[in-house]
Amino acid sequence: MNLIVNQLFFGETFQVIGGSFLFLRMKLTLNNFFVNGLKDTTKYQTVLETIKKTSSSYVNSLTNFTTDKGQKNDQKSDQSVAPLKADISAPLNSSKDQAPKKPSLISKPILRNSVESNCKKITDKIKTSNSLYVKHHALQEMCNYMLSHPQSISIFNKESTIKLLLNQRGVKDETTENLTRQALATLGYAPPTKGPGVRLLSIDGGGTKGLVILEVLRHIEKITGKPIYESFDLISGVSTGAILATLLGIFRLSIDECAKIYKETSTIMFKSDLFGGTSRLFFKHAYYDTAKWESILQNMFTDRTLIETAQTKHGPRVVMISALINTPSLQPFAFRNYNLPDKSISYYESSYKYKVWEAVRASAAAPGYFEEFILDGLIHQDGGIVLNNPASVAIHEANILWPNESIQTCISIGSGRYTPNVMRDQPSDKPIQTSSLVTKLTRLIDSATDVEGVHRLLQDLLPPGTYYRLNPTLTEYNTIDETRPERLEQMKIDALMYIRKNEFKFESAARSLLQEKSYLKKSKEWIQRQITV
Repeated sequence: MNLIVNQLFFGETFQVIGGSFLFLRMKLTLNNFFVNGLKDTTKYQTVLETIKKTSSSYVNSLTNFTTDKGQKNDQKSDQSVAPLKADISAPLNSSKDQAPKKPSLISKPILRNSVESNCKKITDKIKTSNSLYVKHHALQEMCNYMLSHPQSISIFNKESTIKLLLNQRGVKDETTENLTRQALATLGYAPPTKGPGVRLLSIDGGGTKGLVILEVLRHIEKITGKPIYESFDLISGVSTGAILATLLGIFRLSIDECAKIYKETSTIMFKSDLFGGTSRLFFKHAYYDTAKWESILQNMFTDRTLIETAQTKHGPRVVMISALINTPSLQPFAFRNYNLPDKSISYYESSYKYKVWEAVRASAAAPGYFEEFILDGLIHQDGGIVLNNPASVAIHEANILWPNESIQTCISIGSGRYTPNVMRDQPSDKPIQTSSLVTKLTRLIDSATDVEGVHRLLQDLLPPGTYYRLNPTLTEYNTIDETRPERLEQMKIDALMYIRKNEFKFESAARSLLQEKSYLKKSKEWIQRQITV
């Protein structure tokens, strides 16, 4: 192996050195002729012809060498892209009318021409095909091609592909409709909102305190008469909020099913293991068994990718937040089951290509509890350490997806807050002491995971009757791995007490959610669809 590597390395080196000496020799030869005052035209032409042939043979050899190297690199890059799993899947090059192989000395314009050619062939198949099987194959091919070649998205948009795909929705075939929805989501198309404006749901992190969130969501479903996924256009979540956003928004489970999953999973995952937990914390910086946690997530969410979940009819857009810790500064990362419109600008690094369980695993990688999660060289930790209230992310995403729509309703749900009863006005003879190191660190963590700062900002910025923050008060302090039955039951009681005390706020939020589109808005949307299609 070392011999082969050395031969390849020195082969490249000697070709370059040989070329340099060749052109140097040509230059010296011409100089000698001019210096010696060569007057014979015939001899001079003979010298020029010799130089041309020699240089031409060298360039051809260098071209062939570069061609072989370029083809090897192309093969490696093609093998590194894993195709999406699908019912109907075939590589683009397996088609009879496959695109010609890439030229040897390829430049960026030639590569773009190749991608443009492939995009045109795919769209032509969709346009001209009368067979459902061929149409399914072409739509799946489009989805896979956009995933492996992101630069093709802008080309598809220039080809009026969104208009073509919207026409496909009239085909009464479930597979065609599902693949069309996925392709539209990848192209950055946002469906019309469900109400007169955009309806947003934001869910905080909090571990097993997610049971408090479920009670709040249960009451919202009760007074609106609709499941969560039907009431909102976009759901954002972080940590335990990411789990709930996935279960309720993507997989459309009921509140009771979610509560059952929470209790069963937390009992298995957060089982006390002092010796094993301490050793893991020392060696892996994680108290709980991360491999077991990943196994639970994979069984729960299977191997579906985020963008594949966009196939669901009338499903909300879902975004989950993690924190990147190996970047120059700590920053949020957005896992989306959709793509933003072409040429739009977002504040956040993002992707829609990962599997659902990977997105949840990254968003809920709480430091000290679970190991950090690595995806494509980026290290993810729990999104709560940088953004524990993702309501601002929901508004940012909505402004990009629906730039011409106002925010109709934004409901932000917290996992409960505990405020100790401190008698600050009570006189005391004890001298005031400075805080300990533990207190300093605790306050620092509280500052990093603060959720009320975003709440106060949105309350000031959004119009009245638009923003609702629902965060029950808890009677006891609970950690994110609390599993004692009496504590979990007390959380539920605290949530129900909060709901009773704030019934007016819940009813106001429900009225905002249930607003219907006016006839004028429906007419405008209908006219816009006719123009687009």
